[in-house]
Amino acid sequence: MAGRSFQHYRLARAYTSAGRDQDADREFSLYTQFRDAHKNTEKDARDCTAALQTGPPATAREVCHRVFGPNDPEKLTLLGQLFGDAGAFEEALDPLKRAVQLDSKSFEAWHNLGLTYFRLQRYAEARAAGDGGGFASRILRFGGAAGRDPLYVG
Repeated sequence: MAGRSFQHYRLARAYTSAGRDQDADREFSLYTQFRDAHKNTEKDARDCTAALQTGPPATAREVCHRVFGPNDPEKLTLLGQLFGDAGAFEEALDPLKRAVQLDSKSFEAWHNLGLTYFRLQRYAEARAAGDGGGFASRILRFGGAAGRDPLYVG
């Protein structure tokens, strides 16, 4: 998200230098929209983290779902990560599954989905998430051999 805003800013500066004021205004406007949306998402993420650390689960869920964007894989992945970081792995599953539906090439979404299944000790689903992302279960293979590494599932 932040990368997109920076691209608009650079393009707006180039248009300004070229004397293309109308194009520059449009790009500055897009930059501002993306920047503000990113700031709002960051604030919502901080509020979610605080609610998960201090509040009752029902209140935390309500606060955290402000981060939720039903068709935004980046926000869904972020929401899943926030739940996972707080140990709320069951809560993390739905946003992460939706994120991989929307962006099947997102390593971050597949990785977090596989890790969440692993934390829930749902190893077959964890491995499938790794393979489903086209990453050949690298997510769960941390270099150890069976019997030596407790995280090795292959």
